Amino acid sequence: MAQQCGGDGGGIAANRAKPSSSDAAAIASDEDRLSAFPDDVLVLILLGLGTTAEAVQTSVLSRRWRRVWTLLPELRFHQVPDDGRRIREALVAPDAPLPLRRISVTAEDSGPDSLQAWLPEVTRRLSGNLFYQNMALREDVDEDEAIQLPCFENATGVELTLGFLGLALPFAGTFTRLAKLGLYRVRLHGPCELGNVVSSSRCPNLRKLHVYGALVCKTSPSTRSRSWKWLTVVAPALKELKLFCCFDMCRPVAIISTPQLVLLDWSDSYDLRSVQLGKLGQLLRLRTDVFLVHGQHNLLHDRGLLKLLQQFQFIHDLHIPLGYHHVSLLFMVASYYCNKADLELGVGVRVTRLNRVR
Repeated sequence: MAQQCGGDGGGIAANRAKPSSSDAAAIASDEDRLSAFPDDVLVLILLGLGTTAEAVQTSVLSRRWRRVWTLLPELRFHQVPDDGRRIREALVAPDAPLPLRRISVTAEDSGPDSLQAWLPEVTRRLSGNLFYQNMALREDVDEDEAIQLPCFENATGVELTLGFLGLALPFAGTFTRLAKLGLYRVRLHGPCELGNVVSSSRCPNLRKLHVYGALVCKTSPSTRSRSWKWLTVVAPALKELKLFCCFDMCRPVAIISTPQLVLLDWSDSYDLRSVQLGKLGQLLRLRTDVFLVHGQHNLLHDRGLLKLLQQFQFIHDLHIPLGYHHVSLLFMVASYYCNKADLELGVGVRVTRLNRVR
């Protein structure tokens, strides 16, 4: 029986898969089969690593891998050092081809010098979207320091969250392909106004403009307040405009000429006497600032909001956030102002159809 078991064991061993001659040769020659894949496949592998820093580290694997990361169509940096050196080195790599479809940078706490080290190089490489987010809120910012925003002639989207760092807009140049511009938590610096940049002559293809928490530096020609005093937007092709906490609470001044606008998010102060929205015959969606439901907290603010609503005969989708003081249950009697369909109560109120009651 022992011999039979031994014979069976020998049979099982004999039936096990044996390495082929090519496999044996590969093992003997220490062949790197992964490197045999074409560049397109290797690029997909590197894109799955998450960040560009990890992709660069693969260059030490072999001579074949040294230049693969330079073929990446996207550059992604997460929690980069404050000096911005690594980002600049990736952008100016001699073997790096043009163009890049996306550059994404997330920083913990960067200063103006860090961005200025690599931001000008983006104009040469980028033909898609730039996304930058500074996670920190800088309270000790030098009012005289500002990041010089270059003119991105080939970029299609630029979104900057600066943590209230200073930003100086370019005096000249055309953002030829720019379709979306987002500025979040910035301090606009210098005499060049935002309206001059986003006007149709300099941004002919702009479709989306988002500005959240934009302030002005004290060195700008304005009053004591850091909030905006005026804004002019002349953009016939614009489809989406979002403004949040930018204007002075007293009387904002704005001239908006966007006849093709479909979505308007005016989460800010409004004064009918000084804000001109122009013709918005294509508008379908409207979001307003918070409406204070109870008390005498800010009647001027609520009156301005109601005046804004009265500018529209028909809105398909209306979103009104409600503010309650010492009231936990959100409630709104919408029939006072409009005939409604599909009313949602929560943090905000959404009315899908608004017909003004005369």
